[in-house]
Amino acid sequence: MISNSDKRLLHETYKNASAAVDTIYAMMDKVEDEELALDLTRQLGKYTSIQDRAEEELIVSGDRPAPSAMKRAWCRVSSFVRTMGKRKASTAANMLIRENTGRIISTTKSLHDNLSAKKEYCELADELMEFEQRNISRMKNYL
Repeated sequence: MISNSDKRLLHETYKNASAAVDTIYAMMDKVEDEELALDLTRQLGKYTSIQDRAEEELIVSGDRPAPSAMKRAWCRVSSFVRTMGKRKASTAANMLIRENTGRIISTTKSLHDNLSAKKEYCELADELMEFEQRNISRMKNYL
C-alpha cells in the first residue's frame, strides 16, 4: 500500500519534472544558440525519464497525476515563452536557472513535509534535485 506521504512526494516529483519538460518544449524553437538547444535536448530525456517513473508509480498505486495543475503551469510557461521571441542564450539560461531553482525549492519542501515517504521515492526526488543543480551549473556557462 502506498501512503499519503508517498503520493504527495510522487505528485510533486511528477509535477516538477513535467514542468521542466514543458518549459524545454516551449523554449526549443526560441533559442538561437545551437549548443544550448542541444543541451536542452539532452536535459529533456532525463526529465522525461523522471516524469515517467513518478507517473508509473502513481498509476500502479491507483492514482494519477493531476492534469489541471500541469495545464496551469504549461499555460504560464508557454505564454511567457511565446512573448519572448528569439532570444540570446544568456536570456534563456537566466530563465532556466530561475525555473530550476524554483523546482529545487519545491521538491526540497516536499521532501521535508513527507519524511515518511518510501526510500525509493525520496531517491527519485533527490535524483531530480541533483539533476536540477547540474543544469543550473551548465546554464551558468551561457550567461
